Amino acid sequence: MRTNVQGQVTVRRWVCSKEGKRSKKYLELPDRKKTAKPLTRELCRAAFRIRFDHRKGVWVACEWVDTHTHVLVPVVQVQFLRSTRQVSDVDYATASTMYLFGMKPSRIHELMAKCSGGYENVGFTRNDLSNRLYEGRREQILQTDSETFISLLRGKQDMDPGFYYQYTIDSEGRLSDTFWCDSGMRAEFHYFGDVLSFDSTYRTNAYNKPLVLFVGLNHHMRSIVFGFALLSSETEDKYIWLLRTFLSAMDGKMHVSIVTDGDRAMRNAIRTVFPDASHRLCYWHLERNATANISDPNFTSAFKDVMLNYMADDEFQFKWDQMIGKFHLTNNEWIKKLYSDRHMWAETFLRHNGVRV
Repeated sequence: MRTNVQGQVTVRRWVCSKEGKRSKKYLELPDRKKTAKPLTRELCRAAFRIRFDHRKGVWVACEWVDTHTHVLVPVVQVQFLRSTRQVSDVDYATASTMYLFGMKPSRIHELMAKCSGGYENVGFTRNDLSNRLYEGRREQILQTDSETFISLLRGKQDMDPGFYYQYTIDSEGRLSDTFWCDSGMRAEFHYFGDVLSFDSTYRTNAYNKPLVLFVGLNHHMRSIVFGFALLSSETEDKYIWLLRTFLSAMDGKMHVSIVTDGDRAMRNAIRTVFPDASHRLCYWHLERNATANISDPNFTSAFKDVMLNYMADDEFQFKWDQMIGKFHLTNNEWIKKLYSDRHMWAETFLRHNGVRV
């Protein structure tokens, strides 16, 4: 398939399943652990190509090669080709009804084979039918779970008048983004919300949605939670919606310091919603990133010393240059980016902004 600069399809080409051949690098892997799959492609030239004629506004056939370089699949085996195995909407509706009344997919497939005059006339295999039934069942479960989740939030609000929640619906009518917090969280934020940390635990749930936690510290230096959110994606627009919703839930109270992991979309959203807040990078994330990017415990120790100890600007610059020279990191891209963000993590530049986190 080929598209133009506007993203419109201009050329489509269909080829035989045995077109081309497997790349040599996959055939000569020195560290292969599993047995290689059998070769199925044989450089077959059979193809059909069409292109769109913009002057006439029609599709035009411009290539037709019907000669195969291999023996074709027998008629009785056509049913096993992936391109011909399709569970139609009619077959799915019939099968789902029988499945609802307790029939197993194997029995359903057997019944369809008898009605159509043989397994070769069904049009799909038993596994295809099982997969289609499972997908439909999963969609129903997800939709039911969304409705149950919203009902749960409404029930929480009935029991707790201070319970707050908001959610969005996507273009297909599915639950997209959700935020919620109870009256206790809102009260704690009123007293201990000067420093706010929020982070997304990437897709650690069955619905493949990032879980966002709003966290702070109380007067006993213990972590407290101010709210929860499930997002459909980690984009700037989603974070802006989340921060504005959080601000509304907390009656418009602004923050002194916000601590994050440094995500670019998150940073832009904070700048948009909380332009006067001091945005700081999390010490734990920085230490982990230093270990992952440099892989030298001695560097991590030196970096922590530069990051956490307060010193004059010129002394910071001297220690930074000394550290970079010692570990030969002058041309390291991650180090360059880290240095450009030094005002967000170095104690030298953060001392006047409040509490270190």
